[in-house]
Amino acid sequence: MERKYWSENRNVVGLDEAGRGALAGPVFAAAVIFPMNFELSTRVKSFLNEYKSNLLNMGSKNNLLLIEKIDSLIDSPQYFINDSKKLDKISREIAYTFITKNAEQYAVSSVDHDEIDKINILQASQLSFRKSLDKLNLSSEHLLIDGNYFKKYKDHSFETVIKGDSKSFSIAAASILAKVTRDKFMTEALSAKYPLYGFDKHFGYATKVHFDAIKKFGETDIHRKTFLVKFNARKNQVPQQTLF
Repeated sequence: MERKYWSENRNVVGLDEAGRGALAGPVFAAAVIFPMNFELSTRVKSFLNEYKSNLLNMGSKNNLLLIEKIDSLIDSPQYFINDSKKLDKISREIAYTFITKNAEQYAVSSVDHDEIDKINILQASQLSFRKSLDKLNLSSEHLLIDGNYFKKYKDHSFETVIKGDSKSFSIAAASILAKVTRDKFMTEALSAKYPLYGFDKHFGYATKVHFDAIKKFGETDIHRKTFLVKFNARKNQVPQQTLF
């Protein structure tokens, strides 16, 4: 998708978010700009080969699994910068390093649980996009946004793309930056503060482990109250008596 706008001598900004459907914690959004006419496959192979060479020079047996992972990525570079949900944790973290080393500009921002409850998750996601865009030095870039809704940002042209993280590598890169940054925050900040809830495993999403923790220990102050309305209604519902 990028080449269409590069042919018009315009840069592209890819935008995506992470944590929109979670029950707890902030929503994160990232914006990424790659250099015009960026050759993704060539740069990916070069980066991965250099990464592998550095690991081999270190000589640690602990790196063998990582080297095997890199070999698989070298064989399929087109799948390296992709929808973050399709990548495993190791691949995402390697991709994160590639993106931050090769992007012309990038930014990641967040909106916390309190603001999500105040303005709703749709508007909070839009706000997180704008906060990231505000951090970039923009001129006449075209914005590519994952999804089907976006509020116009200043005078920039834009295009919403359903499943855009599988169609645009700029959007895919943004999805990776947003997810890796959010997962790290949920693991290092919130899981450390609330060790009984397993935020380092489910990252605040609606899993059985998460619901069981809420039932046992109650809500934390970083849960999204508006997201737990249905859960609390079911939890507090009095079973109807059966009449014979």
